Amino acid sequence: MFPDELLQRNRTFAAKRVASPLPAPRAREIAVVACLDPRLDSLIRPALGLGANDGFLLRTSGALLTPECSELRSLAVAVLMFKVQQVFVLGHSSCKFARFESSKFIDSFRERGVRRDAFGSNDLRNWVGAIPSPREGVKRTLSAIATAPFIPTDVQLAGGVLDDTTGRIEMVVRPQEARSPALLAESVADEPETPLEAAKEELPAGMDQVLQTVEHLAQQPHMAVPVSRLNALLGNEESAPAQVDHLAAFLREAAADNVDIRAALARAKRELAGTPSGKLLRLVAPLIQKKLGG
Repeated sequence: MFPDELLQRNRTFAAKRVASPLPAPRAREIAVVACLDPRLDSLIRPALGLGANDGFLLRTSGALLTPECSELRSLAVAVLMFKVQQVFVLGHSSCKFARFESSKFIDSFRERGVRRDAFGSNDLRNWVGAIPSPREGVKRTLSAIATAPFIPTDVQLAGGVLDDTTGRIEMVVRPQEARSPALLAESVADEPETPLEAAKEELPAGMDQVLQTVEHLAQQPHMAVPVSRLNALLGNEESAPAQVDHLAAFLREAAADNVDIRAALARAKRELAGTPSGKLLRLVAPLIQKKLGG
């Protein structure tokens, strides 16, 4: 049982280890900023030809540093206290943070009992550190480092993307480019969420699956029921569970009845039980109309 198993393994380790103090701190020439993906644990240092005790290894989601993040301050401490002279930012080819899906993250935190408002009002992509692509993530991090007032300008900066299949590194930004006006001015902001993704953040459990059905309907050449019927079905109903029933009726008429969608709607209705306002489902109506062209 946690943490007893950890402590038992520690006792086994300590019994075999010859007691000795840590060596005196020494300067480290290089710091590497890499992704926290655990699949890279045995790959990063060998790919760069670094030994176990060579340099600093700072790992964040997507190898991303932003101007306000605490990891950038940690890098500054490494530079100022341990005399780091070189910083290399290492993205990787199959980075999950370049393929971040808001809906899956929403499902994940809801299953663990975490509320959406725990993450504040910011875009979830920004909160987790999602990046447009590994290359753009490297550029964004280097820009944050280059413009940080507490990072000395004599520190050399560079970055590349590791092909995590072959182990080869493709250079993205060389030292002579890292502080160039072109790189610093380049916009590498995350791709904005689509209206559908934004709505998923506010909707009750199960409704994101309903919206996925709407996406599918949008690809169909003909609709059995005009989209204009949706507003009439919702009407002025103030009960959120009742609005789920109206939406279910619309989807049944607009497309073939679907067991999974019925289950998703039932899940949403249970979560909305006792909710007096139809605000959440009013978000759905304009999205459906936009997606279906109604």
